[in-house]
Amino acid sequence: MKTFRYHLTWMFFSLVECSVISAQKEFYTPKALITPVHDKKNQLHISAGRGGGWDLNVSFSVSNHLAIFASGTFDKGTKKRISLFGDRYNLEKNDYALKAGFGFFSKPAKTRHYNVVEAYGGVGFYRVRNYSYFIHDYESIDSTIADFWNVFLQINVCRKENKQELTLALRLAYNKYTDMEFFTYHFSTNTSDPRDVYKNLWGVTADPVVAYSYKIKALKFNAQLGLSLPLTRAKIIQPAVYSYIGLATILGRIAPGKFHEV
Repeated sequence: MKTFRYHLTWMFFSLVECSVISAQKEFYTPKALITPVHDKKNQLHISAGRGGGWDLNVSFSVSNHLAIFASGTFDKGTKKRISLFGDRYNLEKNDYALKAGFGFFSKPAKTRHYNVVEAYGGVGFYRVRNYSYFIHDYESIDSTIADFWNVFLQINVCRKENKQELTLALRLAYNKYTDMEFFTYHFSTNTSDPRDVYKNLWGVTADPVVAYSYKIKALKFNAQLGLSLPLTRAKIIQPAVYSYIGLATILGRIAPGKFHEV
């Protein structure tokens, strides 16, 4: 297990670094998966961490098999980025997300490698406002405005021990954009390019994730790493243009939390 924790930490920081280098407009912003690992009634799990922004997750098991959850994420501030061609630019983000839903969990009677199975379903709402500009050429600002919602189903297969937990999770999500626009503002001429408005943008994604938690009394430290992979390439309608786009990104989260039995 120590070797696994080492490789998981190494992969997480390697992929986060890759995402910083290759990120573009970042209009698709899926958030971390729900991994409380409930196994009985009246368990309260609260965690605050970093993953696609600062987030707060809360879940509570209302019975021996049912749970409810809610989470909120905000990502606000200026981030340093590097384009695919090596140019440095700033990305000012003002993104928010809210998710909520319910779940079912059980403890299989006979198991070897896992002893808790969870299934969660819910809905999420996402707001993206990104503004990017080159550091050494502050002549224009590229703006991205996007709003989307999704419905999702998630399955967790967990190995729960006294001090640690290992979870393999898969989330399937249908994502639908209600607004998606790109435009560039030029300071020298005080003008903006015509907006590129994407209509009818939707996509189905699969998000496989590995999560590991280490417990110290009521505190639980969690890290997760995974991918969001497009299962569809939706057709989008722009002014007089028809094209296809896929939704894909890296998922990751590090968080301390508290697991308490009420």
